Amino acid sequence: MVIKKHVFGPFDTNGFLVAEKHSGRCLVIDPGPGSEDMLRTILQHNWQVDWILNTHGHWDHIYCNSLFVRETGGTLAIHEGDLDLLQALGDQCFWMGFEPGESSPPPGHLLHEGEVLTIGGISCTVLHIPGHSPGGVAFYFAQEGVAFVGDSLFAGSVGRSDLPGGNHEQLIESIRSKLLTLPDETIVYCGHGPETTIGRERISNPFLA
Repeated sequence: MVIKKHVFGPFDTNGFLVAEKHSGRCLVIDPGPGSEDMLRTILQHNWQVDWILNTHGHWDHIYCNSLFVRETGGTLAIHEGDLDLLQALGDQCFWMGFEPGESSPPPGHLLHEGEVLTIGGISCTVLHIPGHSPGGVAFYFAQEGVAFVGDSLFAGSVGRSDLPGGNHEQLIESIRSKLLTLPDETIVYCGHGPETTIGRERISNPFLA
């Protein structure tokens, strides 16, 4: 499995490409504002995009959904709990003082807890992690020992819960029941900031003590 991390936009949002080298199949995670470099990487490697995945519906993670759907033909997927946020992309940008840009297309697939998505010969399990937003999800690649968690968990911190639909108690419970149950060596790719591991956060994250 090949992982390409890209950092972009005014909030240094992390977007990811996950590809299977042998088949050339690929998925995109969180194409936010300024993520055109991810598209160039796809074209340079001649990867075929199967999925365009949103960990949640906040504007800095979905801003370029339309571009990636149009240019790659991948299936856009998000959890049903964040459909309202997806549809309100322009309003979110307005509230944050940024150019609204192009509206997101509707998803071609709604993500569900426990379902398995595949690209080529690799697969990930969808984990529903509400709290930062109602439809927040993580993508766990068990065989590879990695998880893409969006804005639910960070190195030494957790996601904010003061935005519409957020709930701090629900977020902490989601992290404890869905993420801290993963193996300690699991590498955690966050929506902002550096990577961490489940074991490190279990021991040292002050919000999870």
